[in-house]
Amino acid sequence: MSRVRRVLLAGALTAFVGGSLTGCGDDRPSDDAWRIEWETQRDAFPSADELLAGGLDGCGELLGRLRVELDELRPTPSAEIDDAFEAWAAHVETIAFECPDDAADLAQRYRELDVLASEIDAGLAAES
Repeated sequence: MSRVRRVLLAGALTAFVGGSLTGCGDDRPSDDAWRIEWETQRDAFPSADELLAGGLDGCGELLGRLRVELDELRPTPSAEIDDAFEAWAAHVETIAFECPDDAADLAQRYRELDVLASEIDAGLAAES
């Protein structure tokens, strides 16, 4: 096996094992503490107009920021919102990575993002 494949395999295993362990036990933050961080990150995502105006430079900057800030939201306070959060996180990263310049396409992506955020908010409300 090549060195590159060994490194990739080791990284994948580390991510899998690490992800499996963070969901166990009492490692999850409280709903209130996580909600504050979630609302801050959710509200900091630029509007569609801001993203369009920023162009590729703005998207690159956003992607770099997301890679750090999304990790601060892991783990979520409960397994019930894990899937919705991971879907939201993947969607915001995809938007930043692809940096769409078509306003109609971006509007659709933002509507999908709003649906995912609503699922997270509903999950948090149900736990309160």
